[in-house]
Amino acid sequence: MICPHSSCKKNFTQPLELFNGIWFCPHCKKSIFPDENTSLVVTEENYLKLVESDKIFYSKWLANREGKDRREKIEDLKNAINLCMESAYLKNPYALVNMGFYFENNYVESHKNIFARMRVAYLYYNAVCYNKKDIKISMSKNSKPTSLDVEEVNNIKKQAAINLYNLLDSIPKGQEKNVLGINKTLKFEKEKIVKLLKELGVSKLHSKTEEVDSEDKVSHEVIFDLVVNASKSAKSFLFGIFQISKSNIDNLIDKTFSTRLGKKKGLGDLIEEGKIKMKIAEVLEVKGRISEREAREFDNIDSKNVLLNLKDKLIEGLYFVFLFNNMVDNEYLPKTGAQRIYKIMTNDNDNNIRKYIQDGLFNSYIFTSEDIYKFSGKLPNYQKSIEALHSYCLEE
Repeated sequence: MICPHSSCKKNFTQPLELFNGIWFCPHCKKSIFPDENTSLVVTEENYLKLVESDKIFYSKWLANREGKDRREKIEDLKNAINLCMESAYLKNPYALVNMGFYFENNYVESHKNIFARMRVAYLYYNAVCYNKKDIKISMSKNSKPTSLDVEEVNNIKKQAAINLYNLLDSIPKGQEKNVLGINKTLKFEKEKIVKLLKELGVSKLHSKTEEVDSEDKVSHEVIFDLVVNASKSAKSFLFGIFQISKSNIDNLIDKTFSTRLGKKKGLGDLIEEGKIKMKIAEVLEVKGRISEREAREFDNIDSKNVLLNLKDKLIEGLYFVFLFNNMVDNEYLPKTGAQRIYKIMTNDNDNNIRKYIQDGLFNSYIFTSEDIYKFSGKLPNYQKSIEALHSYCLEE
């Protein structure tokens, strides 16, 4: 891939992908996420990736998911998503719509809550249905790109627009900013998409009957999958803060997975082995009222026994859990850098963890090495990176 910005134009294999799904050039660190002014094109390369993705998704995953073990099913789904994402990186409009569908329907990044995933889907659908450029097709390296058939362009834009309409129609009251961002209103976006659909020949619109839960929640299964799949790679989670109940904490402690050798392990073993770091604090209650963006003192959970003792120690209620991937070591964040991030987040009575909590940056805000790298200079200042990331989240 080549960065589209004239001041850069450097080659890279994959873009940086931030916690919110936006793509950035790893060299100049400017956004390269497709929008209405992006030139979309169907090429032999991105078309074949999309065909293979659909084949795996429909023939291997959907058709056979009941007859396979969980690990094999998940691998099929991951392969399908990865191929579709590679096609989307190459600006294939069909792949962009498919990725919107995958995000919206919880096939990808299930650790994020529904509103974070709807936010990414919203951006994918927008990039196609409102695109102002001619969508091109070029099915061989030597052929000059030509305009895609008008009817076919209308069909792909129509599918993106219908998906976007249904997404907008399912946003619960009070969650508009979490999906659309701080500068857009649901009323305007709905009027805009209805107008576009009429231009595309769609006059009958049916409201979705399925309602989305308006609460920002996270389950112990989601958190468990996150830590079990943690690795040193740039795509793996670096840290996240979760607000969960006592019963969810008990379930998180009890849950186990099987290693390749068939041994049962749990979160306690990952903490004991130094792979995962964990801190926990009770959600603060002031004069009988729960202040869901403040925490009491954080306890350091530094061994399996300390974790197991939480089941008897904790009372019923809500808790903040801070989890950190201590294995991270990659091209964007070396191990020494990751350790520095942990110290910055936990210094001064866990001051930065508290700041993130106070501004609502928990549950669906799962950060990776790529997030840190995006906000780092040539000579990394990780304190500034954490502050810049925090500011970026609030400005979204």
